[in-house]
Amino acid sequence: MPKPPPAITLVDAKEFLKISSDSTDVELLGFIEAATAAWVKRVGPVLPQQFVDTIGLPRPGLPLTKAPVISVESVTVDGVELAPTRWELDPDAGVIDVDGGLTGRRASVHYTAGYAPDDVPADLLLGVKLLLRHLWRTQRGAAKAAGGGEEETSASFLWPNRVEEIARDYRLAGFA
Repeated sequence: MPKPPPAITLVDAKEFLKISSDSTDVELLGFIEAATAAWVKRVGPVLPQQFVDTIGLPRPGLPLTKAPVISVESVTVDGVELAPTRWELDPDAGVIDVDGGLTGRRASVHYTAGYAPDDVPADLLLGVKLLLRHLWRTQRGAAKAAGGGEEETSASFLWPNRVEEIARDYRLAGFA
């Protein structure tokens, strides 16, 4: 899978982490990429990204692994492209319903999923920022969260509970 586009900018990340120096910019960019990749892998894309899903048949429809789906470039069954009039997309659920169901051995769907840059939900962006903060702080050892008393003492976990609470609303049912 190609590298996903960064979910947040370096400027936004530095503001969220309260970093004023430029000395860690290169390192921080790597952490932005890591937080974005972890989010995409576990929850789904933030910004538009292309995917190809291969799905075993027969079945009545095609459940895609990423949502929201922005567009479907092609649907093929055993190498033969289906006409767009044969299928209908539910973009939020990430499911393609096929008129008359599907037979054959394998379907392949080329599609784009994610949110337009101006339409990314604020809580989803917050989830990515919180994940970034967790990754950034834990690589430096124990740190107190600003204003709280919540202690982050170990890098032994990737996915903090607070991030999971946000991610829960964006994860597709049936996919972990």
